[in-house]
Amino acid sequence: MSRYIKNFGKSTDICLVADLQGELIAAIYIRLFTESEKEFGYVDSKTPELSMSVNKNYHRQGIGTNLLKAMIEKLTQLDYEQVSLSVNKLNYAYKLYKKFEFEIVESNDKSAIMIKRLRK
Repeated sequence: MSRYIKNFGKSTDICLVADLQGELIAAIYIRLFTESEKEFGYVDSKTPELSMSVNKNYHRQGIGTNLLKAMIEKLTQLDYEQVSLSVNKLNYAYKLYKKFEFEIVESNDKSAIMIKRLRK
């Protein structure tokens, strides 16, 4: 996640968080990268790349679902065409992304690059 938050604060950077009584329990980030600084889920310089983390003590409580839904709504409002990510296929979030209609665009045995189209 450090690559997604290093020098965070560009006008195109977005972060949503969930906290419980002041304790940070989850965060979802999007950033635009260039070809030279691309990350694992990079598709192109116009597609924001998403990264999400939920404290394992709070898995399976709908927190990631709510954050992902809120981020997709935000990106749609900002008129992005799509959002991308990279995920380990054994990660619980992989099923969540499929539920949100992220499609695999590249894959190997362990991980997948997925895209969610925001415009129909």
